[in-house]
Amino acid sequence: MPVEFLTDEQAEAYGTFTEVPTRPELERFFFLDDDDRDLIALRRTDAHRLGFVIWSR
Repeated sequence: MPVEFLTDEQAEAYGTFTEVPTRPELERFFFLDDDDRDLIALRRTDAHRLGFVIWSR
């Protein structure tokens, strides 16, 4: 991925946490809540079940 538009500091930190994430922050990215499941159910079809979950985040 091109990073020429980033400052040196931003490019160095790219893809890393700038500080230790809290447990609730991590849970938000790794667990689906009821709202997530409702949204997925509205848009999920047999043709793209897994793809919607991965790319909707």
